[in-house]
Amino acid sequence: MSRPRFVFGIDSLQALHLAMQFASATLEESRDQLEWLGQKDDLGLPRFLPNLPKPQQDRLERIIEREVGRVYAVAQLRDAGKSKKTVRRRTSR
Repeated sequence: MSRPRFVFGIDSLQALHLAMQFASATLEESRDQLEWLGQKDDLGLPRFLPNLPKPQQDRLERIIEREVGRVYAVAQLRDAGKSKKTVRRRTSR
């Protein structure tokens, strides 16, 4: 990565999308230890789904949404458990 690279699209949104994909791929290929906001090996860049035919893309999006829902539900349960532990209960003496 010694010189700037240029990415073009048919409009600014596509150009931004392609630039982010290129940046992510370039950084992933580098063998350097990467860190972003204290997270190692997480660039903080979104992952993009491949360009697939509509039925396959819809199926892939449903799978991702289902998995995100599961992760969110587990996080909520974990947080609910923590809040119960931090509540002080009055005891009679």
